[in-house]
Amino acid sequence: MDFAQIGGKVPYRYPEYTIEFSAQQPFALELEYQRSFSKEDLVSETRRQWKKTGTSFEKGWIEQLSTLLVDVQEKDQITLYVDASYNSHFYFNGSFVGAIKDPEFTRQFAGIWLSERTTRPKIRSDLLGQS
Repeated sequence: MDFAQIGGKVPYRYPEYTIEFSAQQPFALELEYQRSFSKEDLVSETRRQWKKTGTSFEKGWIEQLSTLLVDVQEKDQITLYVDASYNSHFYFNGSFVGAIKDPEFTRQFAGIWLSERTTRPKIRSDLLGQS
C-alpha cells in the first residue's frame, strides 16, 4: 500500500520517533523510529500509556500487539492504517504484518497520540494542526 496516496501527511520530529498523520478517513499514523526499541519495550510502553491515560484495555489486545510488533532500529517504520470499519492494520517498513479487527482497540491505540487524555499533548496538537 502506498501511504503517500492517503494524503495530508506532515512529519513531526520527537526524540523517540518522527510521526506523520493523515487525517483523512480512513487514516494512518506512521512512526519512524529515531533509536532502537525492543518489541517488549513497544508493548510495555503501549500498556503504560493506556494506564496513564486511564484507558481500559483488554488483555487480549496486548497479546495481539505482541504478535504484530517487532524490534525496531533507527529509521525503521511502523504504520497504523485504520480502515473505514475502524480496524487496525500494521505495517513494518511498508510490509503488512497483520491486523486487529476491533474498532475499540483502534480508538484506544490511536488515542495514545490523538486522545484528549494523551500524555503527550504537544504531539496531539501538532498532529491535529492545533499548534
